[in-house]
Amino acid sequence: MDPNFMYSSDKWKAKVANIITMGNAKPFLVKISWDYKTVIDKQGGSCGWLSD
Repeated sequence: MDPNFMYSSDKWKAKVANIITMGNAKPFLVKISWDYKTVIDKQGGSCGWLSD
């Protein structure tokens, strides 16, 4: 992923990625989405992807 150097963990991961790939690490983008809705009632019951 494209590192955000405001975070020390991203600095470390970018450094490791460059070592492992011998300087050929490339940024990439990950997108995750879905259409399911989950409803949680006051008693803690749920329906939707959380209850599967």
